[in-house]
Amino acid sequence: NRQQFIEILNYWEHQIEFAQQAVIDGVDPHDWAGLNKYTDEKLGPTDREMFRYFEYAAINLSRYM
Repeated sequence: NRQQFIEILNYWEHQIEFAQQAVIDGVDPHDWAGLNKYTDEKLGPTDREMFRYFEYAAINLSRYM
């Protein structure tokens, strides 16, 4: 529905901002352990309940970086 679409759009816009901050923070997009740690620390508190968060959070971050 429209509300779900808006929520998903907001999520992806947040991912873009998150990736920009990760670059500023010096995160290496090829260091999977570092990406997982960074996403868990920064996104985990707000997003960890999202569907398949633990499978895709670091991958999404790397892709946007």
